[in-house]
Amino acid sequence: MKNRGLRTWIEINKKAAKNNYQIFRNLIGKNCLLMAVVKSNAYGIGRVLIKSKPAKVLGRVSMDMISVDVSGIKAKIGDEAILIGKDGKNTVSADDIADLCSTSSYEIISRLNPLIKRIYC
Repeated sequence: MKNRGLRTWIEINKKAAKNNYQIFRNLIGKNCLLMAVVKSNAYGIGRVLIKSKPAKVLGRVSMDMISVDVSGIKAKIGDEAILIGKDGKNTVSADDIADLCSTSSYEIISRLNPLIKRIYC
Protein backbone atom coordinates (compact mmCIF):
# COMPACT_ATOMS: atom_id res chain seq x y z
CA MET A 1 0.00 0.00 0.00
CA LYS A 2 1.40 3.39 -1.00
CA ASN A 3 1.71 5.98 1.76
CA ARG A 4 -0.27 9.04 0.69
CA GLY A 5 0.37 11.07 3.84
CA LEU A 6 -2.17 12.62 6.12
CA ARG A 7 -4.94 14.70 4.60
CA THR A 8 -4.71 18.27 5.81
CA TRP A 9 -6.13 21.58 4.77
CA ILE A 10 -5.80 25.24 5.50
CA GLU A 11 -8.59 27.77 5.85
CA ILE A 12 -7.70 31.33 4.90
CA ASN A 13 -9.64 34.50 5.61
CA LYS A 14 -9.07 36.36 2.31
CA LYS A 15 -9.75 39.78 3.80
CA ALA A 16 -7.25 39.23 6.63
CA ALA A 17 -4.67 37.74 4.23
CA LYS A 18 -4.99 40.74 1.89
CA ASN A 19 -4.64 43.14 4.82
CA ASN A 20 -1.55 41.31 6.13
CA TYR A 21 -0.04 41.30 2.64
CA GLN A 22 -0.54 45.08 2.31
CA ILE A 23 1.09 45.72 5.68
CA PHE A 24 4.10 43.57 4.77
CA ARG A 25 4.30 45.04 1.25
CA ASN A 26 4.41 48.56 2.72
CA LEU A 27 7.26 47.52 5.04
CA ILE A 28 9.48 45.94 2.37
CA GLY A 29 8.76 48.27 -0.54
CA LYS A 30 7.62 47.68 -4.10
CA ASN A 31 11.03 46.68 -5.53
CA CYS A 32 11.34 43.57 -3.35
CA LEU A 33 9.65 40.42 -4.64
CA LEU A 34 7.83 38.34 -2.08
CA MET A 35 6.51 34.79 -1.87
CA ALA A 36 5.08 33.19 1.27
CA VAL A 37 5.39 29.43 1.74
CA VAL A 38 3.43 27.44 4.32
CA LYS A 39 5.88 25.36 6.32
CA SER A 40 5.96 23.73 9.71
CA ASN A 41 8.52 22.85 12.39
CA ALA A 42 11.75 23.41 10.52
CA TYR A 43 14.75 25.67 10.65
CA GLY A 44 13.99 28.44 8.16
CA ILE A 45 17.44 28.50 6.63
CA GLY A 46 18.54 27.23 3.29
CA ARG A 47 16.79 27.28 -0.05
CA VAL A 48 13.71 25.98 -1.82
CA LEU A 49 13.03 25.38 -5.50
CA ILE A 50 10.51 27.50 -7.38
CA LYS A 51 10.05 26.96 -11.11
CA SER A 52 13.18 24.76 -11.04
CA LYS A 53 15.25 27.64 -9.65
CA PRO A 54 16.80 27.88 -6.19
CA ALA A 55 15.33 30.60 -3.97
CA LYS A 56 16.96 31.63 -0.71
CA VAL A 57 14.98 31.38 2.51
CA LEU A 58 14.93 34.76 4.28
CA GLY A 59 15.16 34.96 8.05
CA ARG A 60 13.67 32.41 10.38
CA VAL A 61 10.39 30.54 10.63
CA SER A 62 7.57 32.82 11.75
CA MET A 63 4.92 30.60 13.27
CA ASP A 64 4.57 28.01 10.48
CA MET A 65 5.60 30.27 7.59
CA ILE A 66 8.80 31.26 5.82
CA SER A 67 9.65 34.06 3.44
CA VAL A 68 11.57 33.30 0.27
CA ASP A 69 13.53 35.67 -1.99
CA VAL A 70 12.10 35.16 -5.49
CA SER A 71 14.15 37.91 -7.15
CA GLY A 72 14.95 36.79 -10.69
CA ILE A 73 12.14 34.21 -10.69
CA LYS A 74 8.85 35.02 -12.38
CA ALA A 75 6.88 33.64 -9.44
CA LYS A 76 3.16 34.10 -8.97
CA ILE A 77 0.54 33.08 -6.44
CA GLY A 78 -0.07 29.34 -6.69
CA ASP A 79 3.44 28.39 -7.83
CA GLU A 80 4.80 25.26 -6.19
CA ALA A 81 7.72 25.57 -3.77
CA ILE A 82 9.73 22.38 -3.28
CA LEU A 83 11.22 22.26 0.22
CA ILE A 84 12.89 18.85 -0.15
CA GLY A 85 13.07 17.22 -3.55
CA LYS A 86 14.00 17.70 -7.19
CA ASP A 87 12.69 20.07 -9.84
CA GLY A 88 14.34 20.05 -13.23
CA LYS A 89 18.12 19.90 -12.79
CA ASN A 90 18.09 21.31 -9.25
CA THR A 91 17.69 19.38 -6.02
CA VAL A 92 17.28 20.29 -2.35
CA SER A 93 17.95 17.28 -0.16
CA ALA A 94 17.63 16.71 3.57
CA ASP A 95 21.44 16.38 3.53
CA ASP A 96 21.76 19.86 1.98
CA ILE A 97 19.58 21.37 4.70
CA ALA A 98 21.39 19.38 7.41
CA ASP A 99 24.77 20.70 6.23
CA LEU A 100 23.50 24.28 6.48
CA CYS A 101 22.20 23.59 10.00
CA SER A 102 25.21 21.60 11.20
CA THR A 103 23.06 18.59 11.98
CA SER A 104 22.04 15.27 10.44
CA SER A 105 19.53 14.60 7.69
CA TYR A 106 17.74 12.30 10.16
CA GLU A 107 17.07 15.29 12.43
CA ILE A 108 15.73 17.31 9.50
CA ILE A 109 13.37 14.50 8.41
CA SER A 110 12.24 13.63 11.94
CA ARG A 111 11.33 17.28 12.61
CA LEU A 112 8.91 17.49 9.68
CA ASN A 113 5.40 17.97 10.99
CA PRO A 114 3.39 14.75 10.56
CA LEU A 115 0.45 16.81 9.28
CA ILE A 116 2.37 17.83 6.14
CA LYS A 117 1.22 15.81 3.15
CA ARG A 118 4.00 13.66 1.73
CA ILE A 119 4.28 12.92 -1.98
CA TYR A 120 6.66 10.06 -2.75
CA CYS A 121 8.10 9.91 -6.26
